Amino acid sequence: MASGVADTNDPDRVEDFSSRNEDRISLEKVPMLDPAWLMKLPKGQAFALLEGGRLMKIRIPLPLPHVDARTPANWQAMLSHMRMLQTQQTDRSPERDLTVEGKGSGH
Repeated sequence: MASGVADTNDPDRVEDFSSRNEDRISLEKVPMLDPAWLMKLPKGQAFALLEGGRLMKIRIPLPLPHVDARTPANWQAMLSHMRMLQTQQTDRSPERDLTVEGKGSGH
């Protein structure tokens, strides 16, 4: 891909002065991530493709060593709880929280 511009000093095309500037951009395929980078990551960090494939380095919170009553025992328990919450959300009436202008606003 190239972009350039040229000009001359004389509008009658008597070329006492001229100049040209050009920029070129070339495409080259390179790996997004070197495998060695993955091995050097500290615990709790990862690379992720976010926002349509943009590579980002992220931090993942590590679990606390103590057990809390609200903390799921394992991944399966957490996923089951998330599915239950999703089911409850989709099972409710879709118009339950619907606000219609002029209704329920106190006027």
